[in-house]
Amino acid sequence: MKLKEIMRVPPVVISEGTTVSHAALMMEQSGCGFLPVVRNGMLVGVITARDFATRLATRALNLQAIPVWTVMTSPAIALEAESDTEEAVILMRKHDVHRVVVTDALGAVAGVVSLADLAGNVADDSIVQALLRHAKNTPPPENPFGLPIRGLFMG
Repeated sequence: MKLKEIMRVPPVVISEGTTVSHAALMMEQSGCGFLPVVRNGMLVGVITARDFATRLATRALNLQAIPVWTVMTSPAIALEAESDTEEAVILMRKHDVHRVVVTDALGAVAGVVSLADLAGNVADDSIVQALLRHAKNTPPPENPFGLPIRGLFMG
């Protein structure tokens, strides 16, 4: 099965110059804890709830002024839409991530695939089950912004 068949579209994306506070608001409004970051429509990284907790909680920063490019994870873990779902499982396991950005042939963001999207769609169910067990055992990072946990860690 190809990623284009199970990816979530349209993806919510932000530009690299978006402020951290606006990114947190977008996560809250979209109900996800992960946003692809783009420059001129091309993927340059991702910002996650974990990035907020690990890279911002220990610093005294003005969240209304700091752009996401200063705290995003880069390079992003991504595969082309024509890639097989098994490739996504292997990549997630290798990089210890729960989501993969799906791009078109030119590198523009086309969608996002998560562990939940893969469940039931991968031929080797034991791999998916192992990834899901790992996800359940990974505690969410502390919530440094006072946003509802639902908004930061879903998706």
